[in-house]
Amino acid sequence: MQVGDLVRSKKILWQGYVGIIIREIPGTDQRKVVQWVVGERTCTPARNLEVISEARVSSCNIAG
Repeated sequence: MQVGDLVRSKKILWQGYVGIIIREIPGTDQRKVVQWVVGERTCTPARNLEVISEARVSSCNIAG
């Protein structure tokens, strides 16, 4: 689970909500800052999230 991943909440109150991880907060709780499609932004433990789609990051080597 990383920045850019599309996630769904597993908590009853937010069940079914979809959002994107916009930041990771280091620590044992593995908290993720999630921007939800409903406009809310929360700091949520990774254990309460389910990855729907992983972000794809490509790197380019540009010779200059």
